[in-house]
Amino acid sequence: MSSSKNNLVFRNLDDYKAYCSENPKKCLLIYKGDVFDVTEFLGDHPGGPEIIEDLKGGDISEVFHAEYSHKHSDTALRMLLRYKIGTIEDSNGNPAEQEPKKVAYPIITDTKVEYNDFTIDLTRGMCAQVLHLTKKQYIHMIENSIYLPYCRLFDGAFFEACSRTKWWMIPMIWVPVLLYIFYLALFVDYESHTFLDKYIMVNHPDFSPVIVGLFTLLGIGLWTFGEYMLHRYAFHFEKVLPENPYFFYLHFIIHGIHHTIPMDPDRLVFPPALGIITFFPLYGLITFLFPGNIGRLLFAGFGIGYIGYDMTHYFIHHGTPKMEHFKEMKKYHHKHHYIDGDRGYGITSKFWDKVFNTELV
Repeated sequence: MSSSKNNLVFRNLDDYKAYCSENPKKCLLIYKGDVFDVTEFLGDHPGGPEIIEDLKGGDISEVFHAEYSHKHSDTALRMLLRYKIGTIEDSNGNPAEQEPKKVAYPIITDTKVEYNDFTIDLTRGMCAQVLHLTKKQYIHMIENSIYLPYCRLFDGAFFEACSRTKWWMIPMIWVPVLLYIFYLALFVDYESHTFLDKYIMVNHPDFSPVIVGLFTLLGIGLWTFGEYMLHRYAFHFEKVLPENPYFFYLHFIIHGIHHTIPMDPDRLVFPPALGIITFFPLYGLITFLFPGNIGRLLFAGFGIGYIGYDMTHYFIHHGTPKMEHFKEMKKYHHKHHYIDGDRGYGITSKFWDKVFNTELV
């Protein structure tokens, strides 16, 4: 084995196998004569780390494109090429002859991301740079995801800090709020009532835990519908953006950053500051439409659905699901990111995608 310009050159397959034995902690793969170290990507693989670990040391040239596993997109191939560490020579000491293959794109360094006709400076906030892009360039950027654990959004330290949210902040902040709303729904006697409120109040002779459970589930169901509509229409309006940089800026902050850098762990859940701003009008609307105890109970269920959504979103990006449902939703959501961003809007389930014919298959 030799090294050329930081590129390992293996004389033959035995040389490669020996390198694998010397580095048992690395997850090494062969793709069309090139060698890749995908160790750091294991936990983020949409199909789970087990699939890659089962192929560790082997050649994935066929399985990478096989329909029986799941056919990888061009974006997935470009991501793989970023992990190239070497090449296996043929018996004559030349690099193994391969069919022409795509190159890693965009080109990522420590300080910049280079696209075909524009460059993003990673030492500066991305939002300000979006203002200098054309619509074609902006759409191109969000449709060609880059794999980085972090990217600066704002130049100012205060706004940058506000744009980042740890996943555990969501239950820490909102669970106490929802418990209080449950208390209001179950124990407070309001002047305005529906005929069902008597089944919800704990102190009423007709109190029914079954009714409480059903309306809580209905509230969760309302959230799943809201989740779908929010993702489809409020987050994905990039195709109808006018040729105006301030609209690119708005979309980038709302959702474009997530499609550009989907693995940033601190930009996967809804920032609490925006959540608090949204809370009051939503609470007011639901309790206006459904006065009394039933409105509070529906809102509590709605809030449970929201927490479940945010936790699921984080988990399917950075967790290793064991339950079949979450394994499937991890694959499904990554198809939305890397194959077809115009379908597959469900995060917690595919139900509304099936209803509105936007399911990814």
